[in-house]
Amino acid sequence: MSFQPTSPERWNSSSRHTMGRACNEEVDAERIRAEGDRTQAFTAQLKEQRFQGSQAALARKLKDLEMVHADLITHAEQVDNDHANLLAEHQTVQAALDAEHRPLQVIREAVELRKQRPSRELVRDEVEYELQMLEKEHLETCALYQQTLFACNNELNRLDDVRGKLQYDVEQKAETIRLDAEVLGMEAPPAVTKSHSKSSLLPYAWSGTSAELMSFAEDVCATAQRLTVKSGNIRAARDGIEEEGRRRTLVALHKRIHETTTLKTDLDTQHAEVVSNIEANQREYAALEQAVVDKTAPLDLARGRLTARLARPGAERVRDLAERALEEEVNQLTQAIDDLHLNMDRVNANLNRLSATEQQLVADIADKEAALTIDSKCSQLMEECAH
Repeated sequence: MSFQPTSPERWNSSSRHTMGRACNEEVDAERIRAEGDRTQAFTAQLKEQRFQGSQAALARKLKDLEMVHADLITHAEQVDNDHANLLAEHQTVQAALDAEHRPLQVIREAVELRKQRPSRELVRDEVEYELQMLEKEHLETCALYQQTLFACNNELNRLDDVRGKLQYDVEQKAETIRLDAEVLGMEAPPAVTKSHSKSSLLPYAWSGTSAELMSFAEDVCATAQRLTVKSGNIRAARDGIEEEGRRRTLVALHKRIHETTTLKTDLDTQHAEVVSNIEANQREYAALEQAVVDKTAPLDLARGRLTARLARPGAERVRDLAERALEEEVNQLTQAIDDLHLNMDRVNANLNRLSATEQQLVADIADKEAALTIDSKCSQLMEECAH
């Protein structure tokens, strides 16, 4: 096999290709080294960020725990306070258990009187409510203390139950605060490590448990507070309950009488306006009738003149200006009378509506007068009940 010498051009191209590839590999090596440096810097920064993030999360968690722990202690103290107050009230009610009875004749007579009001006035108003409440108070005073004692016993049991739950949660939170504070200050891993397992309780569920418990405690405390206040009010009002109920009923009666009087005055004013409108419409109707009469004669005249011109000789029966003027006069007068009749129909319909409204107003005014008489009699009875 004979050797073929390489041309100078090919020899030069091969060398330059080798040098180019070497340059490219050197550039790739520099890029890879730069990426390695950047990766090292990024991982160092990421490690620091993760550490700071976990420290901040632990600090926030510890702060949240301390806040929840303080809230739990506050709620527990409130429960203790409400328990002591309710227990004292329970003992006071037990010692003050008594019964008092008041006559119901006046109340029942007033109820029967108000049933005689016109059907339009038979509404379930404040007076009826107060009369029923007053009768109920007189009938249930004897049993009220027993019911209060029963409710106090139930609420005391609920307070004991929620106090135990709050105490348990306080102890759990205190132990968790101790552990998280220890973890926050930890600089080296513990000697004995345990395998990590993810917590199954989500953050909102964790916070919701204590929040629900505190909300429940607030509800129980609020109920106990209301019961304590209500029981105290009952004891304070036991001697004056009839007078207080009578006063509320009188206030409601006076308010109802004032409202009925005001409404009756408005009805009287409206009735006067309706009567005035009826009279004005009657005058308007008479004027429209007279206007129809006033235009009927000119219309008959115009029609007669138009008909008379029909007698002209055949050659003279042309549609001249005079005929068109007479036709226009007849049309305009006819249209005017039709418009007047239309207005008369409208006025008459309005008169019918006003008359019906006037009758309704008269009936409503009579009902208001009857209601005023009855409510005034009831007010007099309640006033006499105090003497």
